[in-house]
Amino acid sequence: MDTNYDNVLISGKKIYTDGKGKLFFGYERTDNSVVIVDYKTWVDLDMKDISNEHMKGRLMDSILARHSQLRDKVEYNIWYKTTNPTFVDSMNWFIKNSWFTNITRAGIKG
Repeated sequence: MDTNYDNVLISGKKIYTDGKGKLFFGYERTDNSVVIVDYKTWVDLDMKDISNEHMKGRLMDSILARHSQLRDKVEYNIWYKTTNPTFVDSMNWFIKNSWFTNITRAGIKG
């Protein structure tokens, strides 16, 4: 089901790549145009997440690789294995534990 934002029908939100290794959050309009947004905006969008699991995995791998504290990575892995979180749960864990405050519209290197 499409959602309407600013009188433009939206088909869904997802993670995009620029083809050069950078990942972005955005949403796709039914006219096939894409609007890139920051993570906080993306997660608050009231629409279906149509991202594929591969892109979500690339983003998680990128965040884990960029974080330098081994102790934090071990803590995350233990939490992940015991809770089996969703993608959004994992992203919220990263924010809650100050791995980043937000992923901007500029994206993240994947």
